[in-house]
Amino acid sequence: MVRKVAHDDSAMQDRTLQANARVLKNYRHKLFAKMTESVHRSFSDAEIQASDGVGFLEDLTWMFKDLDRIETDVKGLFPPDYGVWEFYVRAYHTRLNEALTGVVKSNPEARVLLKMHAWIKEYRGVMKEFEVPSSWLQPALLDGKSQDLIEDYVQLIVDKFDKWTRNLMLTETKEFTSRDAPPEQDPDGTYALQFAMTMFQMANQQVDLAADSGQGAVLSRVVVESARVMMACQAQWIKLVEREYTKQVERPESTPPGLVEYVVALANDQLKAADYAESMSNRLEPLVSAKYRTIISERLGTAIDGYLDVAKRCLQTLIDLIFNDLKPVTRALFSQPGWYIDPLMDQIVETMRDYTADYRGHLNPTLFDLLISDMLVRFLTTWLAALSRVPSRSLRIPAAPQRMEAEKKMMLSFFMEYQPVESSSSAPTTTTSNPMAEFEIIDTLISLLSASPEMVLLDYWQFARQYGPNLSFIESILRGRDDLERPEVNEIIETIRRKVREEGLGEPDEATIMTKVREMAGGSGGGYGLGGLGGSGAVGQVGQVAGGLLTSLTNRAAAYAGPLGVGGFATGSTSGGMR
Repeated sequence: MVRKVAHDDSAMQDRTLQANARVLKNYRHKLFAKMTESVHRSFSDAEIQASDGVGFLEDLTWMFKDLDRIETDVKGLFPPDYGVWEFYVRAYHTRLNEALTGVVKSNPEARVLLKMHAWIKEYRGVMKEFEVPSSWLQPALLDGKSQDLIEDYVQLIVDKFDKWTRNLMLTETKEFTSRDAPPEQDPDGTYALQFAMTMFQMANQQVDLAADSGQGAVLSRVVVESARVMMACQAQWIKLVEREYTKQVERPESTPPGLVEYVVALANDQLKAADYAESMSNRLEPLVSAKYRTIISERLGTAIDGYLDVAKRCLQTLIDLIFNDLKPVTRALFSQPGWYIDPLMDQIVETMRDYTADYRGHLNPTLFDLLISDMLVRFLTTWLAALSRVPSRSLRIPAAPQRMEAEKKMMLSFFMEYQPVESSSSAPTTTTSNPMAEFEIIDTLISLLSASPEMVLLDYWQFARQYGPNLSFIESILRGRDDLERPEVNEIIETIRRKVREEGLGEPDEATIMTKVREMAGGSGGGYGLGGLGGSGAVGQVGQVAGGLLTSLTNRAAAYAGPLGVGGFATGSTSGGMR
């Protein structure tokens, strides 16, 4: 009986030990489950309390404190084979990855992506301080594609700027084409648009965000994309001006009034934009290394040139409007008998004076000086092209040279009215053409038309050394003289051709005004940009003005552009430069 009781007690004790063993085994599993639940609860609470993605990341210091407490105080309370420290690190890392993935999928603002990129770098550093093996931090946060945050960051900035600019262009285009009200005026009376200021306020905001990244690559990429958007807008403006000008010329009765005012306003606005872009370049370049400085300088330099191109196209359109009105008059130049009896040049001068009076009151002074220089070249080109088309023996000698001399004096007097007054200031002014020097070509041609057959070659050679052979042009005007018989002209032309061949006389190294005359006579017609020609004289001066306009901007247009161009760009948090 005693043995039986003892045996029963022994069996019961074995069953109890086996039951207790099962309890101990389940205890570890439940413990780890509770630990995981606690980690998840901590993250869920943090996500609920955070106002946004940035707030969530900034508040994650509690996680580092938890890990520090676990390593310092909790790890030693468990047997080594429990691996409590490793378990906690893996649990926090896994839940952190889920949280960050959720933030990315929520389409956060650009600043959140930038903050997350910087925070992940900080996280890796802290884990190294904890001496956590990399194998515990798997899978890597965001699948190891944290650098994609920067790509997303840049794309988000660019997309936002692109969208804003498209909306801005829609608004500006509607106002430019409807012209329901005159453009705004600055305090000095110049017409103004709000496009440049609004666009560069937006551009500076996006560039500031990029500068906050502390990465030269990011900043340069945003600048490159911003410059692309700027140049796209420039192309739209040029097409818009050309389209509105065509409508004005072909269907004036159905075209809203005010095109001149809006073209003037756009020219002024593009000048401001060029100054804003130059200011942006000057501010950004010191923030980055030489590699990215070159990229920023080149792209913004191209954008600056584009703004000046739009401004120059506007000036050309203003001149086109003048000469479109003058077409009936300029077509009658050197005609029989109209040119000899009608006051054609008086009409030309008065029309140009009326237009320039309107332009002068509302166009930026720098641009007005350029307008006058280009108008001078345009007049000379039109006059010379008309002369090249004279019919045979239609130039009455000496009446024609005498009338040309009178017209030259009239036009010279007109252009001298707009010569800039010499200033005692040491600051450089805009380069403008000298009307007296530009009209020397007319003096040379008057001498050529007045010369006896024996002296024609001498006068021609003076012309050819400066402007090139221009044989077709010279032959045309010589055949136009009514005092020379056809055999005489043939002999003179042959002598000239032989002289040109013997001397090997070719075209000047740089284009001259006669280049434009040949283009106009050849049917390429139309207008020409301020920077399209080099060389001496009016054409060369115009080229110099276009090339040196930025220098003029820094001296004369910075104040005109306003505070945005001077001090409206915030450099962001990066003061020590970017790599």
